[in-house]
Amino acid sequence: MTDDPETRTLRVHLIAGGPTPATTPVINRPYAVPGLIEDAPIFRVRVLLSMAPKSVAVASPNSTATLDGKTVTAVVSDIHDVVVIRY
Repeated sequence: MTDDPETRTLRVHLIAGGPTPATTPVINRPYAVPGLIEDAPIFRVRVLLSMAPKSVAVASPNSTATLDGKTVTAVVSDIHDVVVIRY
């Protein structure tokens, strides 16, 4: 998360990752390549703020974000997205 006080903007970066398979031996884990992500993941995030923000948006057209009082809820349908919160 980054904060730009001059423009009063918070940016929350959401990044999906594939964990190393649990069956990889411990001695070889630093050299293991993570599994490929074949389909874009879908995940949800909820951000509770200390005050109600003015607006919320997401960078990707495949994702959505809603604002309910002090709570921002986003559904991300991509490997990486940014939730932009203006306060």
